[in-house]
Order: sequence, then C-alpha cells, then structure tokens
Amino acid sequence: MNSTESLFFWSTTLFLAMTFFIVLLALMFKKEHIFRYSRYSLLAAFASITTFGILRWTVTGHPPFVTLFESMITSIWFVLLFFIVLLYANKKTVLLILPVSAITFLMMGWASSLSTKASELSAALTNIWLFIHASFATSGASSFLIGASFSILYLMGEEKLKS
Repeated sequence: MNSTESLFFWSTTLFLAMTFFIVLLALMFKKEHIFRYSRYSLLAAFASITTFGILRWTVTGHPPFVTLFESMITSIWFVLLFFIVLLYANKKTVLLILPVSAITFLMMGWASSLSTKASELSAALTNIWLFIHASFATSGASSFLIGASFSILYLMGEEKLKS
C-alpha cells in the first residue's frame, strides 16, 4: 500500500470512528440534531473508501477482490453503500448508523492487520465471471451485515434508544 492509499485508508477509519462516537454522543445526551453530523461523517468515510478502492484498482490493475485485504475493503464499501441507500430511502433507519459504523470500524481494524501487499492475478483468475461472482458474494455478505445491524437494534429495543 503506497502513501496515498494509506492516507485514504486511515482517513476512512477515522471518519468511521467519528461517526460512531457522534451517534453515541447524540444518543447519550439525547440531541437528535447531532445525527446530521454523523451522516456527513459517514458520507466522508464512503467517499474516502471509494477513492481508496479506485486507487487500489489502478495500482494493481484488477478489481479489489483478489487478496483478503482487498475483499475486506470491498465488503466495507458495499456495507456503506447499502446503508446510505437505505438511509435516504427511509429516514427511520437513522438509528441503524450506530451498529453499521461500529461494525465497519471493526472491519477496518481487522483489515489493517492483514497483509496489504498487492498480488498479481494468476491466469485462472482473469475470467470476467470471477469478478461477477466476487461482486455478488461480497454484496451478499454486506447485506447480511446490514441485517445483523437491524437485529442489534431490535435486541437493544427502540424504547431504550429513544428514552
């Protein structure tokens, strides 16, 4: 990972941590107007990880699915994409930002412990169907994480979060 990629990787991590703590503070002090700042922070994290993915793709010459590190980053990107679409489709899902930001922040921590070395594609992996398969598998796992976030909110209970 070069220095530009590293900058965007760590800025994504910082934005996700900021998002989590902003939401936590908004819930603790019952200040609903603070939630909008968490949205801005989450959008900044999404823009940063998108830029990181594009940079990674240009450096390696292939979509970021080959190594476990790249796959993890792509999963985080899909989680954020699905959540942002869900957030703007239904404003009631704003509380979902708490578990989503926590899960993606933890995933960034896990990704930081993996090898960031870019690897070349073997001849067997140059088929377009691999990328289609990897895209659907990663987006499916990301949808599962959004569903798990809904479950966390359900277990916490909406009345506890609003009181």
